[in-house]
Amino acid sequence: MKRNIGNLIVKDNKQGLSPQESNFYQSMVKEWHQNENELNAARKHP
Repeated sequence: MKRNIGNLIVKDNKQGLSPQESNFYQSMVKEWHQNENELNAARKHP
């Protein structure tokens, strides 16, 4: 997932993203943040 996000950031910086790619990028970032938050919560409350 991080690789896909990184690839989209590079593409966005070079030529911009299509609306579909932008929506995909936003949903991946949201999912990544949610996963990180869940992992952090699980680490705090074993």
